[in-house]
Amino acid sequence: GWFTQSKEQHLQRDYCYVYSQQNHKYVEWKEREIRGDQTTYKTSLVYVDQPYVTAVDVTVRRNLVYNFRSLLSRDAKGRVLAGIYLPVLQNANEAHFTLFYEGNNMEQRVKVKFMFNIFKNPNKLPDQVQQHLEKLSPQLNMPLKELTQLLGSLAEAIMDQDFITQVLNINDDIGNMSAEN
Repeated sequence: GWFTQSKEQHLQRDYCYVYSQQNHKYVEWKEREIRGDQTTYKTSLVYVDQPYVTAVDVTVRRNLVYNFRSLLSRDAKGRVLAGIYLPVLQNANEAHFTLFYEGNNMEQRVKVKFMFNIFKNPNKLPDQVQQHLEKLSPQLNMPLKELTQLLGSLAEAIMDQDFITQVLNINDDIGNMSAEN
């Protein structure tokens, strides 16, 4: 059944997990987002026919085809501490990501948005970007070099217009199949 994952003043996010009727190697991850009087629904597929390896591995598999991606760090109570998220957009020139983390004062959250084209040369990132990545990486429990490489690889994939078109078409097909059930 549905359960509430997070409830904030302007947003409630509920989840429901069920085995896919088409293939039991997948779980359908249904998400209901309530903002005021508007409710939206999304369905993603989670591949579950492999053992748990790492949180990053699970996140990668969970987001096989989904038009919103995230990599998050949570505390023991499940509260999101830091992360990266991005919409998968049809137009690669608009491709961007948002990163966020706890600032020096733990009550202050830093949140910044960057275009993916800054990773055309990952060895020469702007100082401002580098500074944010240096603060984010320990909160993701990820070495800075690994985080930078991950974002560079992600930028390469997200800027590949043919690949993104395929991903978005598959995501639409999954949404259509879910709506028919």
